[in-house]
Amino acid sequence: MPNDCWIYDGPPDYVNVKLPPLHPSEGGGYILLFCLDNGTIRLFSSCNPGSCVSSWNYTVRRFGLPGTTKVLVSKPFLRYTAVRRQLGESLKPYKDKQTDAYRIDEDTLALEAGKVFAAVEALAGENV
Repeated sequence: MPNDCWIYDGPPDYVNVKLPPLHPSEGGGYILLFCLDNGTIRLFSSCNPGSCVSSWNYTVRRFGLPGTTKVLVSKPFLRYTAVRRQLGESLKPYKDKQTDAYRIDEDTLALEAGKVFAAVEALAGENV
């Protein structure tokens, strides 16, 4: 899978160590994709990726949902929630009808994310 979209591609346990929280007004936030045990992928955005992972792990334990096998994190974007919505729109054809997750392989996901990230950067320069 191409790694140019992701500044972190690894187990959920080390997200907190690798990526510091960002203040939304100064550095924006990250786009996170959680690869789950059942083969689906969940899309999130957060200025604190470690907290996002912890929150999902709590939800998994509480409701018996599929756990996370891997986390993909983008570089920071100033308008990170808008970028997440745009990525969600481009992933609509892969949406699982019964959950909020996506059924998409990681190579296709990287291509779709790369297109969205490149378009956002082209429209807004480096101040996305």
